[in-house]
Amino acid sequence: MTAIETLGIKEIIVSQDRVVLELDIKECHRQPFGLVHGGVSALMAETAASLGATTYLDTTKKIPVGMDIHSRHVKSVKEGRLNAIAKPISIGKTVQIWEIEIIDQQERLICHSTCSLLVIDKP
Repeated sequence: MTAIETLGIKEIIVSQDRVVLELDIKECHRQPFGLVHGGVSALMAETAASLGATTYLDTTKKIPVGMDIHSRHVKSVKEGRLNAIAKPISIGKTVQIWEIEIIDQQERLICHSTCSLLVIDKP
């Protein structure tokens, strides 16, 4: 089972210009103080960027892998639903850069990330 399946992240839209993922917050997503763990937001962000990146690739030959991610946690959240919305900033042959916003049900910004992906030969 993958991390995406384990956390219950759902693909809503996956296209070259926009990726939207959804997560219903559960106990397993929280850190010891009851807030959604920042690592969950970072994982959602990199997942959204990676899914978007694959739309530009022949995935029988090439795959995107995370090179760098910067996540700024703006607001904490305890419950409800989160959406990750990713948009491409730069699409190159070997490096892609994506911007990702994680928002809650009230469309408040929870986390802002940028993710750089390296395009490599599929192992």
